[in-house]
Amino acid sequence: MVRQSLRQLKGACPHYTFISSINAYASLVEVGVTEGAPRAQLPSETEEDVSTWYGALKARCEIDVQETFGDHALVIRPGLIVSPDDASDRFPYWVARGARDGEMLAPGRPDQPVQVIDVRDLAAWTLAMVERGRPVCTTPRVPRRL
Repeated sequence: MVRQSLRQLKGACPHYTFISSINAYASLVEVGVTEGAPRAQLPSETEEDVSTWYGALKARCEIDVQETFGDHALVIRPGLIVSPDDASDRFPYWVARGARDGEMLAPGRPDQPVQVIDVRDLAAWTLAMVERGRPVCTTPRVPRRL
């Protein structure tokens, strides 16, 4: 779908913004991963199994966007995006559980940082980047809204 949109929009619009994912990184095990870190790789260019290759497919889309739009591409790699209307309960559960007393079982390593981004902040930040003409590949660092 991204390749189709690129074919349609190349030459028809001055800028392309692609919302990717931190899953596009080859590894998130190390603390302090930057935008220049290696991207996930597909086993073959014809692979399309999203449930297995989500991050690598996002990385491939990033490459296509950057090859097509060059300095006129903005690629954003957000982490966990949350919103007041999120029906999945994947974030509100942890907030409610953390507010209760007692020990709490949580996934991951205790020393591994987690960044949660409110969709409203991400949208405002993305629009500001587009308006400023910032053609970059970046992981947003937006203010926390709690």
